[in-house]
Amino acid sequence: MLVTTVSIKELKEREKEQRREYIIDAAEKLFFARGYDSVSMSEIAYAVGMNKATLYLYFENKDALYFAIVRRGVRIMHGLFREKIEKAATSIEKIRASGDAFLEFNRQYPHYYRMFRHAGSGRFDAPGSADAAEVARLSGDIFAMMGRAVVTGMADGTIRKGLDPTVVAIYLAVASEAVVNLPSNFVDTLASQGISHEQFIESTMELMQSSIATQPQTKKSD
Repeated sequence: MLVTTVSIKELKEREKEQRREYIIDAAEKLFFARGYDSVSMSEIAYAVGMNKATLYLYFENKDALYFAIVRRGVRIMHGLFREKIEKAATSIEKIRASGDAFLEFNRQYPHYYRMFRHAGSGRFDAPGSADAAEVARLSGDIFAMMGRAVVTGMADGTIRKGLDPTVVAIYLAVASEAVVNLPSNFVDTLASQGISHEQFIESTMELMQSSIATQPQTKKSD
C-alpha cells in the first residue's frame, strides 16, 4: 500500500513538473519574440490555456518565470565554458577558450544571451526562486573556472604573476561584452576601414589574451 501511495505522489510531482516546463516553453517564446516588458502574465496564462490564478501556483510573479528561462540559457553557457576550458591544454589557452565559449553562446543562443544580460542589468530585485539561485551559482562558477585558470597560469608561467584572478575574470567578461555589443557608430567606423565587426572581435580577443600572458601569444590558428 505504501508503494502505491508513493507512486501516485511521484506521478503527481512528475505531472506538475511537466506542466511547469510547458509554461516555461510558452513564456520563452513570448519573451524571445517581444522582450520582458511587453509580455504580461495574463498573456502567458492564455497561451498555456489556464487562468492567471493557476499560473501563479507555479510562478509567484513574472520575474520568477523570467529567471526560469534565464536558467536554461545559463546552463547552456556554463556547459560551453566547462567543455572548452577542460579541453584547453595550457592555462593561457583556457583563458582564450573562455572567450570562445562566450562568443559561441552569444552567436548560437542570442535570445538566451539577451535575456541573461537583461537579468543582470540591475532592474530586478534578487528573486528568491530556486531558478534565480541556480543562475547566480552557475554564473559564479563560470568566473571561478576563469579564476582557477589564472591561478594555475601564474604557477606554470603562462600568465603574468601578481594578477588578481577575480579582477582578471571580470576584466575579460566586461571587455568581451563590450566588443560583442559594440555601438553602431564604431561598427561603421571599422567598416569604413575595411574591418568587419567579427575581425575586430577576433583581434580584441587576442589583445586581451596577450595583456595577461607572460609572452606574446601566436595568433590562433583556424
